[in-house]
Formats: sequence, C-alpha cells, structure tokens
Amino acid sequence: DSLVSKVFRQEKASYMRMRYRRKEHECIFSDLTASEKNSIYAEDKYFENEFKTITVARLEANIKDALLYEALEKLKPRAKEVIVLKFWHDMSDEEIGKELNIKRSTVNYSKNSALKTLKKIIEEMMGDD
Repeated sequence: DSLVSKVFRQEKASYMRMRYRRKEHECIFSDLTASEKNSIYAEDKYFENEFKTITVARLEANIKDALLYEALEKLKPRAKEVIVLKFWHDMSDEEIGKELNIKRSTVNYSKNSALKTLKKIIEEMMGDD
C-alpha cells in the first residue's frame, strides 16, 4: 500500500507541475486580443503579385519569371501563341492547329523555330547582365 500511495503522490505532483507550466506558458486562443493574434504569425509574401499575364487565343498564361516574360514578349505573335498554348495549356499540336486555324505541321515548325528564337533571346539577355 505504501508504494502505491507514494507512486500516486509523485504522479499527482508531476501532473500539478505540468498544469502550472502550461498555465504560465499557454493560453486559450479565443482569449487573445486581435493584436496578440496578429503578432503570433507571419505571412510570406514571396509570390504575391510576382507574375505577369500573357493572353493568347482567349487563354491566359501566368509567368513568374521576369526574364522569360520579357523574352516571350519579344517573340512574334504567332510564335508566342504556339508556345503559350503548348507549354502553359498542354495542348497538342493538333489542338493548337484547330485553335489557331493552321495546319499541324505549321504548328510544329512554329514551335521549333520559336523555341530556338526564345533560347537566343534569353542567352542575349543573360549575356547583357
């Protein structure tokens, strides 16, 4: 009996210490004031309004990389349309052809030449820095 009583007293003391620590360091969230609630967290604003939008064929493409956006803006309109529809909207060459009323082979040629031109533009822009 004495051993059991001793274990219960120690458990009670341990529980009371834990409650005291919690009372000193924790509080109920609903009891906080508005300013206290705002001070316990922070918001990352890394990607807020950092993308630019290109609209082609009634579809939009949000571009986060400024260098890529500038390079796309330097492309010819048809090339830009093909690139955006292919890589931002995951359309096949056939679907792009239907959307832009051109042949599939023309889409493929436009895509390949646009990618080469885009690579040159980006390399030139990177070389200027």
